[in-house]
Amino acid sequence: MEHKAPYAFIGFFVCLCIAAMIGFTVWVQGENQKDYLPYTILMPDSVSGLEAGSQVLYRGIRVGKVEGLRLPVADDPNVRVDIRLRNDVPVYKTTQAELARTSITGLVSLNITAPEKGDTLPPMQVAGEPRPVIMGRKSALETALKDVPVITKQLRNFTGKANESLDEFRGSFVGKIMGQNKDKKDAEDKSERPQRQMNLRN
Repeated sequence: MEHKAPYAFIGFFVCLCIAAMIGFTVWVQGENQKDYLPYTILMPDSVSGLEAGSQVLYRGIRVGKVEGLRLPVADDPNVRVDIRLRNDVPVYKTTQAELARTSITGLVSLNITAPEKGDTLPPMQVAGEPRPVIMGRKSALETALKDVPVITKQLRNFTGKANESLDEFRGSFVGKIMGQNKDKKDAEDKSERPQRQMNLRN
């Protein structure tokens, strides 16, 4: 019995330490959650590349993360992006969000824009959404990428017309040269005819 007592004490102490660590972890997470506020972003366009855990940035500073993405509802085509932001991020009615590619590998994050000057109104509330809503917008990069096919088509049309004009110019230039050569040859033939006739008479 004397040898069993220390083992029981050690086992109890280890269990107590594990319980204390679990409790501390839960407490820290709870404190951290108080520093973050939940929002829902309504994105009007594709969110390809964005996923749970993606960074949320404000002026290049990481201020939150994406918690999840939800499909549009029947009467609203916007994709729902649930996020958590630090409570010191200025989020008002005119605050918006946009996609941003953070590297050449295609990683996508969310940029939170600064509200308009003088805006002190709280973010919007949308029926059916329990969280305050931030409106999304199309980023300049995504808009530029969508314009690429149009620009490429216009460039092809311009190149085709330029080639046609160049072909016409080449044809007319070659034709003019050929015509000049023919006229010169005809002139030479005319000048040589009297000489040939005189030679034949002699």
